[in-house]
Amino acid sequence: MTDGAPTRGRLLIADDDGTIRTGLTALLRRHGYECDSAANAAEALASLRAAPFDALISDIHMPGNTGLELVESAAQIAAGMPILLLTGRPSVESAARSVRLAVTAYLTKPPNLTEMMAILDPAIADYRALRAMEA
Repeated sequence: MTDGAPTRGRLLIADDDGTIRTGLTALLRRHGYECDSAANAAEALASLRAAPFDALISDIHMPGNTGLELVESAAQIAAGMPILLLTGRPSVESAARSVRLAVTAYLTKPPNLTEMMAILDPAIADYRALRAMEA
């Protein structure tokens, strides 16, 4: 959305699987989100440091995020930013760790797009309100 119209949110999608990354980016763009993507945790952190995002959607199992390091670092860079985790291999351990890290949602791949947007929209609205109050 480059015509100046407001978007539903600016998302960073981090996943080492190129098919999922590009597919999810394309789907979310069609639904009014502005999307950037990263193939690993290092790229995602560089993007988060370079520009503001309204939410992070991240794969759990990718280079640089084996122990959810990306989530911990993202929370330090952009406190309060909604983080949705995606996994093709859900486990009690990763789910419990994500709860301790205050992750907004823990979803299995492939995510249900309607469910994802129902989580994203209010989380983005809350985060935008938080940033406005801080500004």
